Amino acid sequence: MVEIDHSPDDLQQATQLTSEDLRAIANSLSREHITELSLPQVDEIVNVVARVVPAGNVPGLIASGLARLQGKNPSNQEVKRDINMLFHGVNHMLDHAVYNVFFAGPAQVIWGYQNLLKLTGKNPEEAFPEGTWQFYVDYALREDTARHTNETDGFDKALQRHNIQLSDVDRITAWVMTAIQTIHHYPQLLENEWRERVYIHELINVSVDTPYHEQYQKLFTKWLNVVPYRRMADARGDETYPTYRRRKFDEWLFSSVSNLPKGLKQLWLERLKLAKADDLPAYIEQMSIHSFLKPEQYAETRTAITPDNLHVAVIYDEHYYLIPVCEDDSDEMVDINFVRGAIRAMVQQPSQEVPTELDLFAKIQRHQWDAVRRKLPKDLVEDLSMLRLCPIILNFNPRRRDQTLAEIRQAERGIGDHALTIFDTRETAVFDQSHIYFDGTWGVALAEIMSNEALAWAYYLSQQSHISATKRPYSPRFDITKDVYNYVSNLAQVIPEVSSENSDIRLNKVLSLRRVFKQRSDLLTLTVNDLLLLFRAIHAVTYTADPEIIHALKTLSSDKFTKSASDLALQAIQADKIPPAILIPVDASRQSPRDRLHPMSFEVPLNDLHLLDLHNQVIFALDDHEAGNSGERFDMLQRRYLASLAGFGAVMTRAKEIANAGESASVGSIKLLAHMPMPLQHLLNQIPSQFDMLNDIIKGREVFSNVGRVAKSSTLKRFITAKDDNEKKELAWGVLTDAEGTMIISLRDFRPHVRALIKVGQYDLAQVITQDYLNAYAEGFNRYVSDLQRITLKSRETQIGK
Repeated sequence: MVEIDHSPDDLQQATQLTSEDLRAIANSLSREHITELSLPQVDEIVNVVARVVPAGNVPGLIASGLARLQGKNPSNQEVKRDINMLFHGVNHMLDHAVYNVFFAGPAQVIWGYQNLLKLTGKNPEEAFPEGTWQFYVDYALREDTARHTNETDGFDKALQRHNIQLSDVDRITAWVMTAIQTIHHYPQLLENEWRERVYIHELINVSVDTPYHEQYQKLFTKWLNVVPYRRMADARGDETYPTYRRRKFDEWLFSSVSNLPKGLKQLWLERLKLAKADDLPAYIEQMSIHSFLKPEQYAETRTAITPDNLHVAVIYDEHYYLIPVCEDDSDEMVDINFVRGAIRAMVQQPSQEVPTELDLFAKIQRHQWDAVRRKLPKDLVEDLSMLRLCPIILNFNPRRRDQTLAEIRQAERGIGDHALTIFDTRETAVFDQSHIYFDGTWGVALAEIMSNEALAWAYYLSQQSHISATKRPYSPRFDITKDVYNYVSNLAQVIPEVSSENSDIRLNKVLSLRRVFKQRSDLLTLTVNDLLLLFRAIHAVTYTADPEIIHALKTLSSDKFTKSASDLALQAIQADKIPPAILIPVDASRQSPRDRLHPMSFEVPLNDLHLLDLHNQVIFALDDHEAGNSGERFDMLQRRYLASLAGFGAVMTRAKEIANAGESASVGSIKLLAHMPMPLQHLLNQIPSQFDMLNDIIKGREVFSNVGRVAKSSTLKRFITAKDDNEKKELAWGVLTDAEGTMIISLRDFRPHVRALIKVGQYDLAQVITQDYLNAYAEGFNRYVSDLQRITLKSRETQIGK
C-alpha cells in the first residue's frame, strides 16, 4: 500500500472525515448485501481510500452512486465524472501547500476510485475499457515534459551514400508527403501492430499443454528480428508499406504454424475472428492520431478530427503553414504536385508577418488552458485552434544536431494539443511524441518507418523535373501582443529541466560478462537491463561529485543572490544517499495491445542482499588472494556474492513476469528457487504480494526506460523518455542501443536545484552537474562490470548455493 505521511493537521482531519463518511455508507452497503466483501475487507478499503484520497464526503457520494447502478459498471463518461469529483474534493479539503506535498496526483485518485469500485461490487477492469494505462496517461502525462523523443539518421546518410542532392523544396516535400501518408495509413499501421501481437499471443494460448507451446512463446521475439520497416525489393507494385508488412507477417507466421494440428488451428482462427470483431476497432480508435487533445481541468479529452479537416503543419522561416491531407471534398490523399508547388511558393514567397513564437504557450500547464483561452484575443484563439487540425507538425527551422534531444525539442512545437512534432537537423530527424498517443517502443518503430518512407519520397522527387510555385499554404497570423506575451509569461509553466547524454558504456564487456555468468551457473540470469538497474542503485549511494563542481557551488554560496540555489544543489549531491524507487515501463502490448504497458516500481535491495558490501569485500579478498595469500575467504565470499546476484536476477525476472501479466501474485507463487541459499529465500519473501500498477506509479521517484537494441537495419540513434506530470519524479533515464551496438544513455534532470539554478542564471552549471552525474554512472558501471567478470572467472569450480 502507498505510505503517505500524515503530519499536517488538515490532512489528518480530511482523512478522518473521509473515513467516517465512507465507513457509514460502506456499512449500509454491507447490510443491503450490495458488496460481497467481508467486514475486514471493507475496513481495509475504507482506510485506503481515506488515506490516498482525503476528499471529505465525495468518496461516499460516489460509492452511493455506484451502488445504485445495480450490478452494472459505470460508463466511461461516469468514470471521468467521478474521478473529476475526487480531484475537486481533494482540492477543496487540502490547502495548496499540503496538496503539493502530500498528494501524488492522478495515480492516487484513480487508485482510490478502483477501490470504490471494489467496495460497491464492480469490476475495476471493466470500468476502464481502454485499459487503466490509457486512462492514466490522459490524466497524468499531459504536460510538455510528458513527451519522449527519438532520432534517426537514415534519411540523410542514404542521400549522401547515393549522392542525391535535394533542394529545400524537395527535402520539405519528402517529409510533408511522409506525414500526409502516415496520417492516411495510420489505421492500417495500428492494425498491423494489433494483429502481430494478438495473432501470436492467441497462438501461445491455444498451444498450452502441447509440444508446440515452448517454440511459440519465442515467436514474437523472432518476428522482431525480421520485421520489415520499409518496402523491400520483393514489394509488389501496388503495395503500400502497411500492406507489404501485413503480407510479410502472414507469410512468416503461417509458415511457422504449418505443423499445428487442424483442431488447434481452427480454435486459433476462431479466437482471432472474435478478437477482430470485438477488440480491433476499439484499439484503432484508442490509439489513433486523427484527433487533438482538449485540455480540461484534470484531464485531456481526445477529440476526433474528420478526415476532410486533417492537416499537416510546417514550420519554416519562423512561421507556421497548414497543408491539407486530403483533396478538396474528398478523403483521398492530396496530390504530391499540389504539395510540391505549395511548398515552393512557401520557400520563395515566405510570410512577411512577424515571426511566430509559441514556445511559451507549449510550456503552459495544461489545466490552465480553459481560463487562458477566455483571456486571449478572439483572433489569436481562432488561429491557435487551427493547429488542432494538425496531428503532425514539421519544424524546418535550423536545429543543431550536437545538442541533446531534450534541447533540440525546445523549439517551435505547437502548443501541446497534437501527437507528433518532427525536427530537421539537416543530419537527422528528431521525433517528439506525446505519451498519450505513443509508448516508447511504438514511438521508435514509427520513427523508423517514417524515415524510410521519407527516403522513398526523396528518391522519387530527385527524379522529377522542376515545378513552378503555386499558391502558398495558409499561414495563421498568431498576433501575440506585448500584453499577451506578458500575460502568458506570468502563468505557471512546466517544471524546468536540464539534460545530458553518454555513450561510454562498453556493451561488449557486458555481453561477455553475461556469457561468463551463464558458464558459471544457469541461476545467474541477469539481463543487461538488470545490471544497469543494479548499478543505478549502487551509483545513487556512492556518487561523489567532481571537486570543481563542489568548488563552483561553494563559491556561489558566498553570494546572497545565488546562495539558496547553490545550497540546494550542494544538498542534492552531498546528502545521505539511498537507492531510489525506480519506475520501469514493461511492455504489456504482447498480451493485450490496448493495455500498452504496465509500469513496475522497483527498489534494488542493496541492503537485503548486502550487494555493495559483498562486492567490496570480495574484491579485497580477491586482491589478497592474488597477492599470494590463502583463497579460502575469497571462495566463501564469492559463493555468497554470486548467490546474491542470482537472487537479484530471480527477483527481477519474477517482478517483470508479474508486471507483464498485470496481475497480483501471492508470495508463495514467487518462491521458484527453493534450493537457493537462505539470503535469497529471505529476499524472495520480501517481494510484495501484489504489484498494483497505480501504486507503482505513486512510489517511483525515477523513470528508467530501456527500448533495447534496435534492429540491424535500423537507423535509430538516440532516445529520451517522458516524465509524468508528478513533480516528485526527479530523474528520467532513457536507454537505446543502436544497430552498431553503441548504448546511448540520456538523463533528464528535474530535481529541485535545477529550477533554482536556472532561476538565478546558472543553467550551464545545472547542466554540468547532470552531465557529471551521468558520466560518473557510465564510468562506474564499466568498472563494476569489469570487477564482476574478474570475480566470476576466478576459481571456476565454485558452485552457487553450496
